[in-house]
Amino acid sequence: FTGWQDVDLTEEGEETLVNYTGETGVGGTIAGVGQRMVQSTAKFMAGQFFTAIEAEAVAIVKAEEGGQYTPPKQSFIRNAFRQIRK
Repeated sequence: FTGWQDVDLTEEGEETLVNYTGETGVGGTIAGVGQRMVQSTAKFMAGQFFTAIEAEAVAIVKAEEGGQYTPPKQSFIRNAFRQIRK
């Protein structure tokens, strides 16, 4: 299994534009059967990642505006982001 991902963050006024590209590859015996499954799983996980980042950012902004920080629903990606943010 091989793969890479590139994430670029660009400041646009008060917003941040996120662009990402990536590629996955599978070789050997599993390649004939699993390539499509690996690609669709990678796309699904990327979608989960960006949904989690957006939910955390919204919660943080609300807290900074004077509200109480209410963490979004738990998930592996959101928990990992919280650990990185510390």
